[in-house]
Amino acid sequence: MINKVKNLFIYILCLFFYVFKGRADKFLEEGDFLVVQPAKLGDMICTTPVFRALKLEYPEFKVIVMGDKINKDILECNPYVDEYIIYDKSFWNTINVLKKYKIRGAFLMTPYFSILSMMYLSGINFIVTPKVVGGISPYMSRLYVRLSNLIAVISEHRMRHYAPGEYLNMLKVVGIKNNDIKKILKYSNQGMDSVLNKFNVLKNEDLFVVIAPGAGNSIKEWPADRFGEVANWILNKFNKSYIFIIGSSKDKYLVKKMMNNINNNYIERVVNTVGDLSIDELKALISKMSLFISADTGPIYIAEAFNIPTIDIVGPVDENVQPPKGRIHKLVIPKRTKSELYIMNARNYNKEEALRQVNSILTKSVIKEVNKLLNSIYYK
Repeated sequence: MINKVKNLFIYILCLFFYVFKGRADKFLEEGDFLVVQPAKLGDMICTTPVFRALKLEYPEFKVIVMGDKINKDILECNPYVDEYIIYDKSFWNTINVLKKYKIRGAFLMTPYFSILSMMYLSGINFIVTPKVVGGISPYMSRLYVRLSNLIAVISEHRMRHYAPGEYLNMLKVVGIKNNDIKKILKYSNQGMDSVLNKFNVLKNEDLFVVIAPGAGNSIKEWPADRFGEVANWILNKFNKSYIFIIGSSKDKYLVKKMMNNINNNYIERVVNTVGDLSIDELKALISKMSLFISADTGPIYIAEAFNIPTIDIVGPVDENVQPPKGRIHKLVIPKRTKSELYIMNARNYNKEEALRQVNSILTKSVIKEVNKLLNSIYYK
């Protein structure tokens, strides 16, 4: 109730501001670009083609990105990002921060009412914001729809279409037509040095496989004991292979469950890095891997950005919307009539069906894709 009253007040304030300012549809000849991506790590990585496209078209202007703190770390060293603003969810503080910049064009990637209103009230003259079509999105609140139609330039985001391409389509309103969906991440020299010092085995020419048993959302998580079974198969088949386990401190119970299912004869070739890596080190470590295996979670997009082969156990996630694409990326998809989770609709779903979808994926199905991928890339 409090949030509804607050949002209504903000909406009225925007209407008052509109009387004097008008629409934010005036693209300036000078100034920098702002890209706002308030969503999670994987979404931010899938937005990196936008940064590149802007920078290549307007190299003389800055590309400024706003998002959460962890995404600031993920974009460190990115050659197409000049500055990063940490979005702390403080309404007036964010407005005051944005007022310090001269923005010629701003792009909101995810339809959040509060952020759109902040951008408008900060005085930005040109705002492009998405309108989700082809499905129902909980982000498209009534106030968001009313405000976006009144103040901003609308770009359609098609539900169930490939998200990086939909993000790039937003640039067409300023004349940028770029279809390069390659994700871009970089790590520092210090990050790589640190990883090589921590894990001497990386200096060898062995098969390194990283497994992430967590997914940041229990509804997407494949059973941890099955990850252990996959690790056993890899370690048994390849004598010179190592399994690196990654995750946050919240994933420790999943890692323990996974480790309990790994044969003791192989345990010396399993490296548990959970809670031991910075984001910079995580990027460097993943870049040294031969294969990445996980459910659909942020770090798998780090692997994609570094051209590391991936096995994505998509579970209830729509396989067409965001998971890595290409010859070196394999998807393990459950039998279903439709997926439950989409980029613009990860809140409203049938929990029982979502869990059924992810739990219905058998270990042998994942091993089959691992073997197929290694056959096509490494055995040759």
